[in-house]
Amino acid sequence: MIDDWYPRLQTSGLLDTLAPYAPVLVGAHPLAIASDGAPIEIACRAVDLAAFARVIERAYGEQPGFALHPGSLDEEEAVFAEFTLEGLPIEVAGQREHVHRRLGAATLGVAQMLELEGEPSRTRLAARVAAGQDWLDAAMEQSGLTRSALESLATANSAVARRVLGVRAPSPALRAYAIPLLVGLVAEVLIVAATAARGSGDFTGAMLLVEAAVLGALFGVRMGLAASLTPLLLFGTLSSASMLVGNESCGNDGCGIQYAGYLFIAILVASTAGFFALLRDRYLPR
Repeated sequence: MIDDWYPRLQTSGLLDTLAPYAPVLVGAHPLAIASDGAPIEIACRAVDLAAFARVIERAYGEQPGFALHPGSLDEEEAVFAEFTLEGLPIEVAGQREHVHRRLGAATLGVAQMLELEGEPSRTRLAARVAAGQDWLDAAMEQSGLTRSALESLATANSAVARRVLGVRAPSPALRAYAIPLLVGLVAEVLIVAATAARGSGDFTGAMLLVEAAVLGALFGVRMGLAASLTPLLLFGTLSSASMLVGNESCGNDGCGIQYAGYLFIAILVASTAGFFALLRDRYLPR
């Protein structure tokens, strides 16, 4: 594959010549999977195919290897021009319908797939293309998706695309947890301080649930759960350590009942944070 094909194509002026026909770069070259010698594919829409052919022939008929022939593109009548321009092998196709849009969407969808699945996926697809398989057929076979599904990936956000492709989202970096944990810790300290100032802990549980809902909605599943549960775990550990050294008693209810209460609150907090985090990730994916 020619590494600098796109700057050279822009410099050649071909895209300016084809501008009235809404040219779309499609296929293996934009996807960086083209084999050596593969032509750069450009799909255009031309209501009058004969006039389109004359324009191409007048502009590039003297170029090396120029050939003009009829054919079909996505089962639509088309005209093809093949030639070499600035050392680049070119294939321009024109057809009356909006096939160029569909091919452009499919190219973008495959690009989304390769971006999410990584270089091993690109290498496998490049090997299929090098073996002579059509780039779109190869992408459908490799992904297991229909052409319509690949076209839809062109406008899908990355979270939806990952679910369609079955690609796991990358885990956040550890430093990304700093702000959620800080927010969760400060919020819980404020809740404890507010209930202590009232002299009653009757509303502590309810306030913790509200906090968990907010954290889940703000930070999503992983960070929301970490932000809501880590302060509880920290305070629970401190309380347990205080009981072990005798600075704090379990009260009349006994330590078992008190620990069960802590566990019940933790389960409620985790469930609330998880529910609102799932809603957030479902309807407002990152």
